[in-house]
Amino acid sequence: MSNNVSRKNAIVCHNGLGDFIMNAPLIQNYLSETQEQTVLIVKSGVERKWTEYVCSLALKSNKNLVVWECGVGYKRWINMLYYAFKLHLMNIDILMAPTFHDKLINMLWIKAVNAKLAVGLGRKYNSKSLNITIAPSLIIHKSVAALKIYDRLNGLNHVYNEKMLCLPVESSYVEEFGESFFNEDIICFGPGSGILEVWKRWPEEHYIELGKLIINKYPGLKICILGNGHEKQVLLNICKGISDNKCFLFADLSFGALRYLLSRSYCVVCACAGISHIASTVANLKIIGLYGPTNQAVTAPLTSNLIAITTNMPCAPCYGHGIVCTEKYACMSKITPIRVFESICSIVQNEKV
Repeated sequence: MSNNVSRKNAIVCHNGLGDFIMNAPLIQNYLSETQEQTVLIVKSGVERKWTEYVCSLALKSNKNLVVWECGVGYKRWINMLYYAFKLHLMNIDILMAPTFHDKLINMLWIKAVNAKLAVGLGRKYNSKSLNITIAPSLIIHKSVAALKIYDRLNGLNHVYNEKMLCLPVESSYVEEFGESFFNEDIICFGPGSGILEVWKRWPEEHYIELGKLIINKYPGLKICILGNGHEKQVLLNICKGISDNKCFLFADLSFGALRYLLSRSYCVVCACAGISHIASTVANLKIIGLYGPTNQAVTAPLTSNLIAITTNMPCAPCYGHGIVCTEKYACMSKITPIRVFESICSIVQNEKV
């Protein structure tokens, strides 16, 4: 940050983990160059843990960072009103935020905070007291617009690209698995999508069929099923359906251990969920992303290692919010296991050459 610039800063980002990870370059650069207190508002403990993890890898010190959790549902509204009051008293100059999805509430909340400049979703508003520069959702999801505005304000000129999302993988995490675990090659599945967005999932029976195809063709491979405790029953169903001795379930791994396991894998198969974004921070890892009710051009991780598979149904993307799908999310079920299997075969063959 320029020496003649002194301001208090706040970055607010309380969407899902996937959106939050896309802001990793913003957070890293912001914290590494500002000497002022920075407030980061996150949705839940998951985003808090990711922040702490990223800071421990990318920054020597994050003593100027304050993390607040806003929660979900009615708690979010109460907390965000309280945080607006606190931020107003702190005299925040810059607010970089996807905040509320409702454009009017978003505008009113930012105005209540009294930020001089903000980046968020919605339309462009200008007034004497507030300048809200708005980026299209595609851009704000990739964080590029926010980063460029930050540069312009501080006389900087960064070049931002997908490599900025890649974080080092710590080899010490091998101890959590044991080196012998990696004597066989690995492919990872990330079947979950969080309990609130089950409509984004690929059917369990498809993962089971895919797993059996993999084991039949590559008996030396084993499959790791990844997720969290909320998805454990889904993970168990898939694991048992494939094979007890060729399928391994890992729920609630730390971010470091999860990324290490992914780094030792040929690829990861997942839908539009946080696991794909975590995978995008592992250099050179192939991600087979399955997209139906979401638009991969907007919600996919920022990486050239993504192989996106979709059915391109005319009703997609619907994003599943408040919609009763008369097709029973055929946009996902019509992605056949054989299509995904062919992509896996191509990856494995190229790696073995």
